[in-house]
Amino acid sequence: MIDGRIIESTAKAPYELFVEKELIKIDSSAITVTDAFHHYFTFCRLNTLAPLSRQEFASLAAEVVRVAFGCGVRRDVRGRNGKQTAGWVGLGLRVPEASVMGLSCTTPTSLRTTAEADSAAKLSLEDLIDTITVNCE
Repeated sequence: MIDGRIIESTAKAPYELFVEKELIKIDSSAITVTDAFHHYFTFCRLNTLAPLSRQEFASLAAEVVRVAFGCGVRRDVRGRNGKQTAGWVGLGLRVPEASVMGLSCTTPTSLRTTAEADSAAKLSLEDLIDTITVNCE
């Protein structure tokens, strides 16, 4: 309350920003809560934001994802080890814009499923730059 007026905060929490900016509906994709948390943690560090603990993130992000994308946490999403774990079906990660990497292209790159993102992580920096350049042209 300031000067007798109720002031509502318009700033979004980091987990809300992450869901809004980094997750996207992709019917053929799935992401585990663990993978989402790792990307969230990196997102926070890159944007100088204070990350929540994994448990807090899982709880709070689940509600934001449910509202934003209409899907709840499931317990049958295959993790990297092949075992079933908590996650979301029909969601994937948005590939970061080239500008985040200091490149001149400002058009978002193509979207990838978690498996494609894992594969891209194994690319050399030169291959990744070539991929982004092709997608921006």
